[in-house]
Amino acid sequence: MAVTNQQIIDYLLANPGLSDAQIAATMQEFSVTPAQLAQAVGADPAQIQARYAEAAPNVYTSENVNKLASQILAQNTTEKWTGGLPPEKAALYMADELAKSGVSDIAQVGQGKDGIINQMTGEKLISGYGERTKGNLWSGSYEGKGNTGFGVEFDAQGKPVFFTQGASSSTLGKDILKLAAVAGAVYGLGGFDGLLGGATGATGTGLEFAGSGGAFDLANAGIAGGTAAFTPAQLALIEAGATAAEVAAAGATGAGLLSSAISSTVPPTVPPVVPPTVPPVVPPTVPPVVPPTGIPPVVPPVVPVVPPVVPPVVPPIVTSAVSSLIPTAVKGLLTPDVISGVTGAAGNLLQSQTSKAAAEKAAADLTRATQAGVTASQFRPVGMTTRFGTSQYTYDPVTGQMTSAGYELSPEAKNAQDRLVRLAESGLQQAEGAQQQFAPLQTGAQGLFKLGNQYIAQSPQEVAQNYLNQQMSLLQPSREVELANLQNKLYQQGRQGVSVAQGGTLGATTPELQALYNARAQQEAQLGVNAQQYGQQNVLFGANLLGQGATAMGNYYGGQQQAYTPYTTALGQVQGLETAAQQPLMLGAQLGQQSAAAGANAGRLGVLGSQAAGNLLTGNAATYNPYAGLLTAAGNPNSMLGQVVSSAVSPGGFIDRSLYPSGNPLQTGIYADPGYWT
Repeated sequence: MAVTNQQIIDYLLANPGLSDAQIAATMQEFSVTPAQLAQAVGADPAQIQARYAEAAPNVYTSENVNKLASQILAQNTTEKWTGGLPPEKAALYMADELAKSGVSDIAQVGQGKDGIINQMTGEKLISGYGERTKGNLWSGSYEGKGNTGFGVEFDAQGKPVFFTQGASSSTLGKDILKLAAVAGAVYGLGGFDGLLGGATGATGTGLEFAGSGGAFDLANAGIAGGTAAFTPAQLALIEAGATAAEVAAAGATGAGLLSSAISSTVPPTVPPVVPPTVPPVVPPTVPPVVPPTGIPPVVPPVVPVVPPVVPPVVPPIVTSAVSSLIPTAVKGLLTPDVISGVTGAAGNLLQSQTSKAAAEKAAADLTRATQAGVTASQFRPVGMTTRFGTSQYTYDPVTGQMTSAGYELSPEAKNAQDRLVRLAESGLQQAEGAQQQFAPLQTGAQGLFKLGNQYIAQSPQEVAQNYLNQQMSLLQPSREVELANLQNKLYQQGRQGVSVAQGGTLGATTPELQALYNARAQQEAQLGVNAQQYGQQNVLFGANLLGQGATAMGNYYGGQQQAYTPYTTALGQVQGLETAAQQPLMLGAQLGQQSAAAGANAGRLGVLGSQAAGNLLTGNAATYNPYAGLLTAAGNPNSMLGQVVSSAVSPGGFIDRSLYPSGNPLQTGIYADPGYWT
């Protein structure tokens, strides 16, 4: 359903601030032409056209080509298509060129001043076959019977209806071709029925004349003197596609295709003309020239040895026939040099067109092979499914490009993952309360640090001295009591003043006192040793307290870290399931890369093969055109056909140009007879 102007305005009002690209994409989607948009909003159509051309999205995609081909086939008109190209292939070729022209819907195709156009851009449709671009034919293909034209007609509502039309591959001007065909047919060359007949291409000649029939066009073109020179029976035969000889035979009683010169001067049963034989030399027998049907054969004369080169024998009836085919007014202009130049140029033109057609076909084949290679080498990941998940890919429906890639966990993996997530949440809560739970370790560690610092604040000597002082202070009271008791005992025994020499430098004293002081000295020495050990142990104890404090502090932090273990363990399991679910995505991508690499290799081989085939298609053997050779020979005054054409417009009739370049034959022997040269 067509979009109305009011709908366009409503859409623009509902979506303010749209960019040119967004508007152009919407126009493509709903086939709103720039002209309609300009009419709806009251803008300059040329300005809208230019802005649309700059912002229009690229629609030359495989998806759009397939869409257009489906729309063309959906018109259900293929039973009327001609050309021999399968409808599906023809529709695909047409869709390919429509997409190249920026068409996203066949409704966008319209009739312009200069031909078929894309109404969205106002430009003519791209044609892959310029020779078939005329009228309602906007392109074509070299495939089919000869070639196949792509055309479109429009119904009363302007809706495009696509079709194909078969034709041959020649597009040379018909008058020059017909002139060569007439000369060849009169001279006895075969294979020209398709040129002079009405049914084009029926005989396999591969040449095409526009109109109802080749002979009828020849008459109307004035080459045979116009339709006034034909009888009603001949005109009927011409329109039916009869050959020149058949038309001539039908006009034996009046003016015919070969003019009255034949019917009035040559009866149907002309006896063979046998020139006198020159004895005793008998040259090799020259095969007789067989004129078209209805004209009796003429036996050429036996040519003497001198001159050494035997001039071609052309029957007078043939001279008269060719002369009658060319109007008198034209003869004055068609001099031998003009005929030679025109036919030679026509031969070159026909050959160049044949070579061009082969080159264009090779280029089209190479383009298709390249496009196929590009398509085959595109990255296309493969969807995969495992026990843990399934890969998912999303593509743009317009461009066909991948827009997103993802995966989905299987129900079992998703259920397990959800349970692990709940465990992870519980473990995270436990980790959050760990600091408070391990706070006593921090407090104890701080106390141990403080106490340990106190112990190591003094050196071992200072600690030993303090230890010794403390021990002596503790022993002092008991020592005084012990000494007093000993003195009292000695006093009671009456030995208080008794002294015994100790020897050496020792003073004299009682044995009891000496024993007492010796015991004290020994005790003090032991205390000194103990004091030194105590000082060392005191420092080591302080250091141990610091180590224990450090251990407690480490346990404080380590406990908090351990509190995260339930959370990290559950989270690792969740990630493990996620990784397992990603495997289909990774496997699909790997297969896509391998497929793209294989497609690129296949496309490369296709391009190389197309190039090799193109070299063969454009080679001399494949592009040689026999009709171009015919015209080139007609333009060569030294060839047999060239002499036929040249002599048709020469005042003196047929002349052997190889013997008489000046056009004046040697008037000797049988050649002195003027009737021989006319």
